[in-house]
Amino acid sequence: MNLQPYLRALLIALVPACLGGCLDVDQEIELDSEGAIIARLKYAAPESTIKRLQSMVDLTETLHGLGPQTNHPAAGRSTSVLGPQLFDFEYVQKHLESNKGPGLRISALDHNKEESWDSIEIKGAFDDLGHLRKLDHFAGQNMSLTKLENGNYELVIRISEEGDYDIPTLQAGSEEFRTIMSIFSGFRVSVKVRVPGRIVTASTFRKTDRSATWSYDIKRDPNALRELHEPLRVEFMGTGLALQEFPAKPGP
Repeated sequence: MNLQPYLRALLIALVPACLGGCLDVDQEIELDSEGAIIARLKYAAPESTIKRLQSMVDLTETLHGLGPQTNHPAAGRSTSVLGPQLFDFEYVQKHLESNKGPGLRISALDHNKEESWDSIEIKGAFDDLGHLRKLDHFAGQNMSLTKLENGNYELVIRISEEGDYDIPTLQAGSEEFRTIMSIFSGFRVSVKVRVPGRIVTASTFRKTDRSATWSYDIKRDPNALRELHEPLRVEFMGTGLALQEFPAKPGP
C-alpha cells in the first residue's frame, strides 16, 4: 500500500489537524461593489486534536530542517492554515487587537468550550482584500482578486498550498481508502463567497447568480483531501465595477 502521497499532503496542508481527531470549519466572505469585505470564520476541534496538531507542526518543521522555534520565512508555509496558535484564545485576542484600526474592524469574537471541544468564531468588516489578508486566519490562504482581459474579475482562495503533490484518487474499498477514512473521519470544511457581479464560472457546482460554496467532507467524499489542494476560483462580471486588484503573493 502506497500512502506516501497522502502523508506528504498531510504534513504540508490544512488536514494535519484531523490526525486522531476532527476539525470543523465554516468560512463566509462577502465582497461588495466597492471592494469591501464582510467575513465570518468559525472553527472547532477537540482539545486532543489541537495537541496533536502542535506535535505535527513541530514534526513538519523538523522535517523541513527549520526547527520548532525558527523564524525562517518559510516556516509558516510548511504547516497548516489553521495552526495550533489560532486555538489559543488569548493569542487570537492579541492578534486581532494589534491589527484592528482603519480598514479592519472586528465586530464579534466568541470562544466556546463544550465537551472537550474548542471553538472560535470571528466576524469582521474589511475595507478591502488587503486588510483581510493581514489576519493570520486568512493570510495562509493567499487570496487574490484580479481583473481579467475580458473585463471580468476572478477571486481565488487557496485553502491549501499549491504544489506537485500527485495525490491519487481513492478507490472505494481499497486499503488506501480504508486507511485514509480511519485517519480523517471527522474532517469538514465549508467555504462560501458572495460577489458583487453575476458569476460566470466557478470551480464548484454549488453556485447561484452571486454566491458559490465549496464543501470538503471526508465522510461524504473520501477524495476531499485531494480536492483541497485545488484553488477555489470564481469569475464574475465586472460591468460597472472598478475593484482594486490584489495579486496572489509569490511563494517562498
